Amino acid sequence: MTTGERRAELLESVARHERKLDRAVADLKDAVRRPVVARLRGRIADNPTTWIVAALLLGCWLGGGGNRSEET
Repeated sequence: MTTGERRAELLESVARHERKLDRAVADLKDAVRRPVVARLRGRIADNPTTWIVAALLLGCWLGGGGNRSEET
């Protein structure tokens, strides 16, 4: 086996392992995200008015910062 062949084989192996690692990380992210999203949806469904008011207040607070003109 020549050095070039060995190098090509190693690069192929690395690429294969990288794809496996990417799939495993994606699966892990999904496994973690699902319960968090489900709990958050449940909390919002239990008391939607509080979340709507909080979202409106946050939007006004964040959106209102650029309209102020400072007078000195």
